[in-house]
Amino acid sequence: MGYPGHDIGTLRSTFLEVWTPLPDSDGPAGSWTAAGTHTVRVGRHVVHVDAAAHGTHFTLPAAPP
Repeated sequence: MGYPGHDIGTLRSTFLEVWTPLPDSDGPAGSWTAAGTHTVRVGRHVVHVDAAAHGTHFTLPAAPP
């Protein structure tokens, strides 16, 4: 399984990028920008990128039954 990381580069030819949903990605989703930072939530997954382009991935705890 892959881990979050940088997705940067120069596009030099046509390619197909296939995205696969992560487990626990059902649920609330949204994105926010404030003070040069970006936060994205998809289900239990949260990615935060600060103004210096450093990113962090969090998995929120499961909701109690």
